[in-house]
Amino acid sequence: MRAQYSAHERDHYITLEQIGRIRTIVERETIQLDPNDAISTRIWAERIRSSGDLAYYKDKRDLPPEGSDLARDVFLLCIQTKFQMDVFRRLGNAFLGIDATHNVTQYKGVLLFTLMARDHWGHGACFRTVAIARLIVISGVPVAWMLSSNGTQATIKFFLNLIKRENPDVSPSIFMTDRDQAQVNAIRETYSSCRVFYCWWHVLRAIRCHFVVTEFQELWALIQKWVRTTDQYEFDAWWEDIQNDRSVPQSLSEYLAREWMPVKEMWSAVFRQKRTIFEEGDTNMLLESYVILTYLHTTSELGLGITMCSNQNG
Repeated sequence: MRAQYSAHERDHYITLEQIGRIRTIVERETIQLDPNDAISTRIWAERIRSSGDLAYYKDKRDLPPEGSDLARDVFLLCIQTKFQMDVFRRLGNAFLGIDATHNVTQYKGVLLFTLMARDHWGHGACFRTVAIARLIVISGVPVAWMLSSNGTQATIKFFLNLIKRENPDVSPSIFMTDRDQAQVNAIRETYSSCRVFYCWWHVLRAIRCHFVVTEFQELWALIQKWVRTTDQYEFDAWWEDIQNDRSVPQSLSEYLAREWMPVKEMWSAVFRQKRTIFEEGDTNMLLESYVILTYLHTTSELGLGITMCSNQNG
């Protein structure tokens, strides 16, 4: 753009930041439907519902549904489009992932929860974003979203039950999550027959925070193998080595014994055998790679890029 103007013209010095501000002003005319974001969001939720999609909206000042156990002042916006319902009904009986992402709106403390299903080939799905003008290949398909001002068990359970009521024939066999007990409890209460596994990436990240990896590189390599081995004998033998090796920090072995061994069936590969190809998956990080690049564009297309937020007036 600068090349089209001479050094004596103002537009020669325009910056991307200035272009972004202009774009925001233009988009507000069609996206921000009311100066009050709470009202604007409510209008958008009604528009989404009128098109046949699922949209549940609760402002912080709205009373929660009776018997829901939701906090009185919680903000909620749950969305499942017709496309997402179709995908959920075709893929949701196998593997599902759930994760929460921070800082996706201008409002402090608002979380974006995403439910993600894997396709039958494990190769992901393709989405084209105008913003970067290229195909993004991800390892799954988002099948529902929730924006919430908290991540309590009651809130997550409400979200899952909302999706379950709309899709009563879907019963996932495996749910992948990080080590968030509120998520785990909500999943087990909603889908009692499914198995809940911890994401390996989150498991290993938590463990490595308890010792200096660069100082114990052989130990770190052993722990990674220990988590991923499918052999019960190897698992038990390596655990004995970790406990009895005097070079291993005692605080680490005690941490593993206290925090991870009692729930080893949720993270050890020993307990992840005999899964079908449709159930395979050892991380919920496919959500992380998807959310940042596609969420903002998708919500912008829905008209929610600015207004998916809590009541600005408190």
